[in-house]
Amino acid sequence: MKRLMAICCLAAGLCTACQTDTLYHRYRPTGTYGWDSRDTLEFRLPSALCGSRHRLEIGIRHTEDYPYRDVWIGLLHPACPQAVDTLHLWLADSAGHWKGYGMSGSSFQYVSDGHPLVLAANDSVLRIVHLMGRKQLPGITDIGLRLSAFPTGVDPQEDKQ
Repeated sequence: MKRLMAICCLAAGLCTACQTDTLYHRYRPTGTYGWDSRDTLEFRLPSALCGSRHRLEIGIRHTEDYPYRDVWIGLLHPACPQAVDTLHLWLADSAGHWKGYGMSGSSFQYVSDGHPLVLAANDSVLRIVHLMGRKQLPGITDIGLRLSAFPTGVDPQEDKQ
């Protein structure tokens, strides 16, 4: 089982490595029994990323033990305490089918759509917390953060809408 999980993680990593616009990509493990409301996951960013605009994706690795369809998370900017981004992510559809892809039997990885993120010049750390009413979120095993170059070109199809 562990070997299959390692192979799936390696394959996911190789697929991600092909994306040349990725500027930062890390996962942090949660606690043994899930994600506790006191667990703040910290991501230290390279200084080259500070003071610019990026495309943010949040990755959530979870098992079938996660009891909800969605999760509310907060993205904290310690350098700018007033800058808190709140994201509502749907891990399952209305029928209860997990949206992420399966990693091994009962493990899944969900990746959010890209969200615009502006980092202040002194934003060298981002922190992620869960904002759910329940203290402990069983089944959440890892949380990831990916920053990509924000598209600078104009999409003519988007302008027609």
